[in-house]
Amino acid sequence: MRNIATGVSPEMEGATCLGDVLAAHGYHTVLMTGADVDFGGKGTFHASHGFVEHLGFNALKARAGAPAQQTWGREHGEWKIEDEALFALVRAKADELANRAEPFALVLTAIAQLLRLVAGCTLEAV
Repeated sequence: MRNIATGVSPEMEGATCLGDVLAAHGYHTVLMTGADVDFGGKGTFHASHGFVEHLGFNALKARAGAPAQQTWGREHGEWKIEDEALFALVRAKADELANRAEPFALVLTAIAQLLRLVAGCTLEAV
C-alpha cells in the first residue's frame, strides 16, 4: 500500500483541533497506533496539533514482543501490530500516564476498528 498523504493539508494547518485545546490546558497528549505513525501523515498532523508523543509500529513492536509478529498475512509484509497486542500496550501506557501529576489524553487508532476495549474482551469473544 502506498503512503500518499505525508503532510498536513493547508486547510488543517490553521485549524484548532482537540490536541491543540488539550495542550493549551496543560495535558500531556499521546497518539498510539498499530501502524506506522508516518503513514497517511498521521504523525505529522498530530505533531502539528499539540501531541507530544507519537507511538506507532516502529516504536511499539519491540515492546509488543511476539504479538507484533502476527501480521495481516505474510504476503502483505510486517506493517502493523495486531489490535489485541496494541490494546495491552495502550493499557500499560495509560497506567504509566495515570501515575503522573499532569492530566493526559491518550488517543488510540486501531487497525480492525472493533470495539474491544472492555477489560477482558478477547478476539475470540468479538
